[in-house]
Amino acid sequence: ILFLPSTPSSSGEDVILRCVLGAINSASESIYMCMGHFNVSEAVSQAFKRATDRGVKVYVISNSFHSCDLRTGQLDLIRSLKRMLTVAPKVQLFVAAVKDGKVPPFLHSKYLVVDSRWACSGSWNMWMRSAFYEMEAEVFVQSESFAADLEGKFTRECEQFCIPVKTVDECNQFLPKGCAICEGFGPFFDV
Repeated sequence: ILFLPSTPSSSGEDVILRCVLGAINSASESIYMCMGHFNVSEAVSQAFKRATDRGVKVYVISNSFHSCDLRTGQLDLIRSLKRMLTVAPKVQLFVAAVKDGKVPPFLHSKYLVVDSRWACSGSWNMWMRSAFYEMEAEVFVQSESFAADLEGKFTRECEQFCIPVKTVDECNQFLPKGCAICEGFGPFFDV
């Protein structure tokens, strides 16, 4: 077990992201990732590409405007998912969506499982705020039982709250629509 705190810095150095990238780069079988607040960086997209090229199965759950309380980050989120699928098209992406008329809950889970043996979970989100503004803490655990619990959680969340998104164009359905009274605050929802 490793407990790793991360403090904000003006340089944006994110020690937790470095550990996550190391885990992705070491994967040989599978990767399961779920992030409460999420922007897939280019480094992570490239790491996913290398992983899928090695034959690693990569599964990702993402929030959408249906399941997230922060609307202003949604455009960046969807753009990053589109970029991820462009760079690493073999990633299996699942996005929180209305299913059977039910709006999904706010998915605030934050975890990563690699090769069904290694996992991390904590307060860390994969986005700029974690690198520059927020104090975060993550636990990294080498445990098949903990990994299995999180893989089970991933499967349940996919089945109950998410739909598969297979192409860049399918991401467009999750672009937030915005509203007239918000226009003065910035172009949050431009495509």
